[in-house]
Amino acid sequence: MHVDEAVALLRLAGDGVQPGTPMIVDGGTGRGVAVRKILALLAQAFDPAPAVGLLGTARNGDPTDMIADLSGAAALGWPRVSPEAGLRGYLRRYAADRASAP
Repeated sequence: MHVDEAVALLRLAGDGVQPGTPMIVDGGTGRGVAVRKILALLAQAFDPAPAVGLLGTARNGDPTDMIADLSGAAALGWPRVSPEAGLRGYLRRYAADRASAP
């Protein structure tokens, strides 16, 4: 989740909270995204694209997946951005920052 999305969700949750009523709200995409896919999307931003490799084994105790329950966030009207769109936006900002750096 991009920081802009996290801030938007925190604002919505703060505005939607009822005094004395606890609120639990997860933020995320609501679907699993493989680390390999995220790395591949990031690698596309470089020319030439770096080789991406993973060990292929999880460490003992590592979760196999983490998927947020977005029912609380959806009830607040929280907009979601796909991981792919979020990464593309991040990479555009990164490229613009690099281009403007001295």
